[in-house]
Formats: sequence, C-alpha cells, structure tokens
Amino acid sequence: MTGKPVALRELVATYRAGPSAGDVRFRRIVRPELAAAAARVFLDNLADEHHLCLYLSARYDVICYRLRAGGATCAYVDARSVMRDALLGSAQGLITAHNHPSGEVEPSDEDRSLRSTIAAFCEVMNIDYVDDLIIGRSPTGEPRVYSAIESREMPHVKEKAAAVVRGLRGTL
Repeated sequence: MTGKPVALRELVATYRAGPSAGDVRFRRIVRPELAAAAARVFLDNLADEHHLCLYLSARYDVICYRLRAGGATCAYVDARSVMRDALLGSAQGLITAHNHPSGEVEPSDEDRSLRSTIAAFCEVMNIDYVDDLIIGRSPTGEPRVYSAIESREMPHVKEKAAAVVRGLRGTL
C-alpha cells in the first residue's frame, strides 16, 4: 500500500472509520498467526463473545470488517449476512473469528456448523475462505488461538486459496 494510510471501514448501513489500513496487521494476511494478530485487535479481552469477519482483497489485505456483539456464551451470526457483507465490500477472501471469554479455544458443534455453512456459501460465490479462528486467553493470561486451517478442519477451502497463499508468501 502506498501513500497516506486510510481507515478500514466496518460494514454497517454506512461506513465509519476503523483501525488504520496502514497498520501492518491488516496487510497480506497469508498465515494463521497473521490472521490471529489482526483478529486480536478487535477481540482480545472482551467480556462477551463477539464475532468478527475480515473481508480481504485478492492480495489478502483487509478491505473492511464487521464485528458482531453477542452475549456471555454466544454471538448469533447468520451466514447469509456474512456473505451479503462480503458482496457489499467486494471481498475476494474472508477470515472469520470469534472470542471465547472463558479462554477455552476448542470449537463447539455450533462453531463447526457455522464454519461449514459459510464455507459452502464461499465455494458457491467463489470467495476464498482463508481461516476460522477462536481467540482466548489461558487463566494466566497467555494468548490462545484455534485455527481451523492449522487444525485441518477446513475441508471446503479450495486449492485455489492455498495456491494464492503460497504465491503471496514469496512477496512478503
């Protein structure tokens, strides 16, 4: 990205400024640890569960995001609204993430079901579903992250997405 940094925009009825797109945590998100660093900006240390969608350009830069608030134990997310936002933001890629205030990062059956639905929608709409993350902290405050890619639980991720990631790694 060249020139003056611009603000990322949260997809709502209107756009509003968010974290700076010039922040390196939002550029070239091609590995799970980079996705986790970007997600932590929004999800770290929240008392209630929240769900985050990072919408990506073809070069895996964050172009916009949507943060949905939930309650103490869940954040309701409709897969259709996730995909609507992807289309409104002209996204080529998607990273989903949510926090578990308990600190436990193992996905629930509901987490897996939502991931599978979003993955199926992404496949139909030709959007690269890059990763699904769960962010938490241990009782001692150490960061914990679950990555569906690293856990080999992203069966719907297309080979195209993997090829794009391999190609971008050489440009970092």
